[in-house]
Amino acid sequence: MSDKDILRLLVNRNGAEWITRELNRIDTSAGDRSHTLTIISNVGIHPLPSEILQGEVFLASEGNLDFSSMNVIASQYADILTRLSQKLKSQEWTNIYILPFGHCTLSMQIKLLVYRVTRIEAKEIFHLGGGKYDILAIDQRPIINNA
Repeated sequence: MSDKDILRLLVNRNGAEWITRELNRIDTSAGDRSHTLTIISNVGIHPLPSEILQGEVFLASEGNLDFSSMNVIASQYADILTRLSQKLKSQEWTNIYILPFGHCTLSMQIKLLVYRVTRIEAKEIFHLGGGKYDILAIDQRPIINNA
């Protein structure tokens, strides 16, 4: 049976979305997890099962942030993004995952910073509820090209 036959069989059995999801889970660094980073935008918001974390874990923030004014928010975000930028520049990364807990604007800033520093499109660890998680990785290039 050829590789194409195996792939067709898997697509027929599980669907194309399943194949895409499973391929996105594969670490392209051939098992070397030392170049994989998981960024948790805010620790302490949700339960954190260790089995969903990939490679090295970076805690961007923890607990409640102070949202008393835009200046305070901007200052806290700048501190978080500065520390993250230093981490991203500390070595070469092949895979980056973001666990977007906490305020969505912080996770948005983190995702943008990851791309601007590394040119890697980070994958999200998506909380499905009920203690379940999955990887969300959307390749936007075909969407952009087909628009």
